[in-house]
Amino acid sequence: MPEPIEVRKVPLHHVSDASELAKLIDGGVLEADRVIAVIGKTEGNGGVNDYTRILADRAFREVLVAKGTRGADAVAQVPIVWSGGTDGVISPHATIFATVPADRAAATSEPRLAEWRERLLGAHAGLVELLEPHGLLPALDDVVYCAHWITPVAEPRRYDTRFFLARLPAARSATADAREMTDALWLTPAEALRRFQEGALPMVFPTVKLLEALAPYASVSAALTAFRGRPVLPVLPRLVRTADGVGIVVDQA
Repeated sequence: MPEPIEVRKVPLHHVSDASELAKLIDGGVLEADRVIAVIGKTEGNGGVNDYTRILADRAFREVLVAKGTRGADAVAQVPIVWSGGTDGVISPHATIFATVPADRAAATSEPRLAEWRERLLGAHAGLVELLEPHGLLPALDDVVYCAHWITPVAEPRRYDTRFFLARLPAARSATADAREMTDALWLTPAEALRRFQEGALPMVFPTVKLLEALAPYASVSAALTAFRGRPVLPVLPRLVRTADGVGIVVDQA
């Protein structure tokens, strides 16, 4: 039987940075000799003159050699694929795949969130189809629809995104989807905005505006009450030229 696989997504702090891979190995999360593949995105332009992919590849392989028992020739056989170019809201990152000893993998007969997520994102099952066999129903009364943003027409890649508010039940935790995020943390809207203004927490425009709308409320209950039943209109920003470059004008679609 194939061994379980641990998947971790880490940020790249500069073009030749593999420090987060080293941290995972030093912290015992992964073993260098068990890393079987890496897929990543560098900050280059993705063109023929983009050397960031070469630098990132070398940095990751050097860590695997330094912290494991495999030699350079063996590590050279590990599939590591880099795509250059992180324009817009994408950040440089790497997704690391490593096998895990069977005795370290948690055994359970309960439905696993990761398994459900894979089936949902792969369009192999719908949410109701996953929940019904376990006698579960989504608590839709506890979810409040609060915003709807559409990417400006001028952008080459566009999204039509709806935002929802919900209270996290007691004794529960949330996990980040490694396809889209490298980390997750709990912050109040005010704290998130403070970090954004200080340059410590990059955020895209719709996220900032939604946090600004939530910031005046002192509790989750107050925010849920305020947004429940409130009409939600699509917001379609426009990009306009200004004396300083490009500005954003918010229209209702």
